[in-house]
Amino acid sequence: MKRLLLFIILSSTSLVYSQDIYSELNNKKKQWVDSIYNSLSLEEKIAQLFINWVSPEQSDFDEIKKLVEVNKIGGLIFSIGTTKSHIEWLNRFQAISKTPLLVAMDAEWGPSQRLSDVFAHPWNMTLGAIEDNDLVKNISKRMAEQNKALGVNYNFSPSVDVNNNSKNPIIGNRSFGEDPENVYQKAKAYINGHKEAGVFTSVKHFPGHGDTDKDSHKTLPVINGSIKRLNEVELYPFKKLIDDGLVESVMTAHLSVPSLDKKYPSSLSKKTISNLLREEYKFSGITVTDALDMKGVLQDPNINVDLRAFEVGNDIILMSTDVSKGVNLIAENLKSGKIPMGKLSESVKKILSLKAKSNLDGLVEISSKNIVERVNTSKDTLLYSRAMESAITLVKNSSRSLPLIKDKKYLHVSFGNESTYLSKKLKKIY
Repeated sequence: MKRLLLFIILSSTSLVYSQDIYSELNNKKKQWVDSIYNSLSLEEKIAQLFINWVSPEQSDFDEIKKLVEVNKIGGLIFSIGTTKSHIEWLNRFQAISKTPLLVAMDAEWGPSQRLSDVFAHPWNMTLGAIEDNDLVKNISKRMAEQNKALGVNYNFSPSVDVNNNSKNPIIGNRSFGEDPENVYQKAKAYINGHKEAGVFTSVKHFPGHGDTDKDSHKTLPVINGSIKRLNEVELYPFKKLIDDGLVESVMTAHLSVPSLDKKYPSSLSKKTISNLLREEYKFSGITVTDALDMKGVLQDPNINVDLRAFEVGNDIILMSTDVSKGVNLIAENLKSGKIPMGKLSESVKKILSLKAKSNLDGLVEISSKNIVERVNTSKDTLLYSRAMESAITLVKNSSRSLPLIKDKKYLHVSFGNESTYLSKKLKKIY
């Protein structure tokens, strides 16, 4: 009886904390996933792991078309353009793809980060200063609604890096702040906002990109510190969010973290991904590499980063510099038995399940009708105003100048218009 009770408790716990996307699908969607999977050749299954970059303003359309039509990659990460060009290219690529494409974006403060005519919501540092987490969730939900209107299923956000190095050239105001608990709470609100709108998120940059003065786009940054320190700071928000069962996807960073792995960067580290993230943290969701065209990961010319990334536990290979070579090398290692076929099956079915859960099993063309009006609304303006008002923070008050008190005179210096909101308020005080 005790064993039965223990089994029931463990089973219910695994359901609460499950990141197994496939298990959450209804039977019809599971059948779609299985059907698509079984219809693909080995090379086509491997190609599902690849998501490549596209910009309507900077990419060669025919090059991307080849990746979609010939290489049959699993998805695209859209970047610089306008709402019109974005939707036009998205629909054209979806129409020629054998399998519906995952449409991803780095949209940390909404798709305005990439598209010039979309309302821009506050960056994470501003959200981190807001005490009302429900407001943060509502802002995140609105960002996700913008994404959804543009056909974006998968947002590589939020950044849960703890901003504990003022010289950091790449994280800074992309972080919710320097307090690990506040970063966790704000990320939780952000993820829940996207969940309510039905857009997938990916926390990043695991195991934490905050405490460095180098940019992983240009070199390999080093994160020093003991395991104890990492657990208390860098890893803290990741672990808490995973324990909450909120994390659908984790982006792995190009970092040297000697206390975790002295040889390989985090994105290529079995110790970091398989041992820590998968086994110790029990994370079974999707792992995606940071962009594999970044210099931080291209340090060793003898390592094919596509192959290595998949070997150590990544599901999605982001922005490969040579998709064909990556597919062929992974295929060779699968055929020779160096990589178990079950690993490929697991990763591809996760990706197909994410597509099914994003309703790509019933793919419809994204409408551009009134799109500018739909992603620029009075609701956006109101949320932005509330965010700015709520984020005002008193950093220092050593002379106790605030709050202002009655029966005391104040000097107000105004540049330009003398009749300001502050001057009117001051007149009421004295």
